[in-house]
Amino acid sequence: MSIRSIRKVLAVAWDTTADRCTVRASTPGSIPQGTVARYSGPVFANVSSSRVVLVTPNGATASGHCTLSPTGLGTCRFSRGTGWLAGFHASLKVTTSPDGVLNWDGTYYFEPAV
Repeated sequence: MSIRSIRKVLAVAWDTTADRCTVRASTPGSIPQGTVARYSGPVFANVSSSRVVLVTPNGATASGHCTLSPTGLGTCRFSRGTGWLAGFHASLKVTTSPDGVLNWDGTYYFEPAV
């Protein structure tokens, strides 16, 4: 496997609603401001587990899965994308700040198409 790029995703902060989040701030070059994360369930008892699709302002997408506990801690993993997110893979830690901002921190890379 050949990897195009590895970076650290830092300070991706989201404004949240029930089924989506919008990037409020992000490390330059990672997930751009204005990107929307759309969640599509399912939800189980004390843990929210959901498919998620990122949609950037220019229409690129990335698909993955997030798990979040009631305490606001969790993980998100992405394994594919389209547009400039083609080959996108990420493993992200999810935290929630005291003011309710959802944060993603972790690593991502782009795998070339075969």
